[in-house]
Amino acid sequence: MEYSKLRYRFPMMLQLHAEGGDPDTGGDQGGSGGNPDGNDGGGKKPLEELLKDYTIEELMAYKPIQSAADKRVTDGINTAKTRWQAEREAETDEAAKLAKMTETQKERYQLDKDKAAFEAQKSAFARQQLILQAKATLQSKGLPAEFGDLLKGSTAEEIATEIATLEATMGTYRQSVLNGAMRGTPPTDPKPTGAKLTAEEIKKMTPDEINKAWADGRIDTSKL
Repeated sequence: MEYSKLRYRFPMMLQLHAEGGDPDTGGDQGGSGGNPDGNDGGGKKPLEELLKDYTIEELMAYKPIQSAADKRVTDGINTAKTRWQAEREAETDEAAKLAKMTETQKERYQLDKDKAAFEAQKSAFARQQLILQAKATLQSKGLPAEFGDLLKGSTAEEIATEIATLEATMGTYRQSVLNGAMRGTPPTDPKPTGAKLTAEEIKKMTPDEINKAWADGRIDTSKL
């Protein structure tokens, strides 16, 4: 398909797609190409279906698409260029530093550099193992393993302290939820029936029994 034809057809096709029409039937307006009642019959077509008849070359010939693609490529090149320049400057600085060193100093410098890289890898591996162990510990305590990714400790002792704090916090929260569920909502207008209960009798009752006794008016709040 020539660009001159695509130039006019493609924007119309996208517009009709946005409005739910069909570029081959005249959109959602009634006419010779569509249904008499103005309904396109199939509703809005997927964009992939509308584009299937076009090749990549034809789509890229459409100026807005070409401009958007060019911008993404340019942004990617600029990002890579910035990174490359930073790496190049670092290499140049290091080369200048090495040029001023004796052979012994160069060997020592490279040894220190390799040692620092090894220690960084060692620390990263140790951290990974700590988190894996922490996740297993969290699961054994009934806590989500995902909490392990939030721990900040760098030693087993620090991780254990964080887990203990987290466990206590979650325990307090769960207990508060449980207490709220057991407490229930006492009736606002208890009706007295039967003898009043003593404090010792109330202590031996379950939450449901206490709620029922409250509803029956058998609990004297002045003596609690």
